Amino acid sequence: MANFTITTPAAQDARIVAAFGKILGTKDNATPPQPRNATGAEVKAAIVAWLKLSVFEREQADQRETAQATVTEITPT
Repeated sequence: MANFTITTPAAQDARIVAAFGKILGTKDNATPPQPRNATGAEVKAAIVAWLKLSVFEREQADQRETAQATVTEITPT
């Protein structure tokens, strides 16, 4: 199995976890819950979910295109 690694500079890590916190709507355990940065694990899970969905949608589109290519026009008279 292939491994994919994404390396980011430490200075950008803070931006990434802050942005993903907003994207994912992460909240802390306070009462009432307050917005918080995403964790590294949450960022990874979001990227993996996006990757899986992207591949699934592309493969579905490929299957539709293949199926449509086999449809022939009818010519009633």
